[in-house]
Parts: sequence; C-alpha cells; structure tokens
Amino acid sequence: MATSAAIGTVRLLNPGAAAIYLDVSPITLAMWRGQSRGPKYVKLGRLVKYDVADLDTYIANNKT
Repeated sequence: MATSAAIGTVRLLNPGAAAIYLDVSPITLAMWRGQSRGPKYVKLGRLVKYDVADLDTYIANNKT
C-alpha cells in the first residue's frame, strides 16, 4: 500500500465531504457538475472525487 508521502499531498474527498467542506449541499455539487461549473472534480470509474487543493482554489477564485 502506498503512503501519503509516496503519492504526494493529494487528498480526495467524496461529494458529501466536499459539500461539507464548501458548506453547500451534495445536490448543489451534482447540479454544478451537470452544468460544467463549480470546483474541478475527478471521475474514478463511476466515483466522483474532489481534490482539496481544487476546492481551495475554487474558494480563492470566488472571493468578492
């Protein structure tokens, strides 16, 4: 099994955890994915994952 040191600092969250991180509902994230908006995500087969770094970038890019 690879350790986090071996694979870098990528941390992937499922949509529920990503929604909590962003303080939005998982349904909102699903709608954003369908509309090609919102934070970047990764598809692993049928699984959707969000990299914490991409969530942080999304937050930073949407500050007003």
